[in-house]
Amino acid sequence: MDNLNDLTRIWRSAKVDDLPATQVMIGFIRRYRTGKILKKAALVITALAMLSLLVGTVFYYPSTLLTTRIGEGCMVIPAVILLSSYIRSLSRAYRLKNASNIDFLRHLQEGQRGRQRYYKRTQPVCMILLSTGLLLYLFEPLHDRLSYMATGYGLTGIWLCMSWFVLRPRAVRQHEKRFRKTLDQLETLQNPEDKSTLYEENE
Repeated sequence: MDNLNDLTRIWRSAKVDDLPATQVMIGFIRRYRTGKILKKAALVITALAMLSLLVGTVFYYPSTLLTTRIGEGCMVIPAVILLSSYIRSLSRAYRLKNASNIDFLRHLQEGQRGRQRYYKRTQPVCMILLSTGLLLYLFEPLHDRLSYMATGYGLTGIWLCMSWFVLRPRAVRQHEKRFRKTLDQLETLQNPEDKSTLYEENE
């Protein structure tokens, strides 16, 4: 991704004399950190709720077919993976407290690499497991009637296709847009001619 190359250029060219005033950068990092913590905390809570629901279903749903249990396992595994990923991201955002300019740029660089791995490896694996688990889990309540199976699997197939080919690409584009905006803000902070505007925004 070109954004990672742009960030690398900013990080390598960041010299002490060129860095923005302390209060301006502190305000920028504080806003970024607060937004990240709130977002990641919400994701952790959501993942915990989903995992609790799945585990509760395993213990309380009286399934009789092996496909149901395999499906439940396929859905629990990605929930645990995502929860672990969100907790690590939350921890990284929390550690930004009192971060220096260079530490912040390094944090963005490492975070972008992590998100690249997430979108290329972790998310596809989790989506495959979730899709497989959901299809297996639905077999028991739908297999008695062909019309139920046709309707249930048809709607599920549409939803899965939307997730793979519409929602996932859109999420990647939105992330790239947000990251590009952050880079542009950092470029502005390094431009002395634009510092007056930033001072006014922070007053």
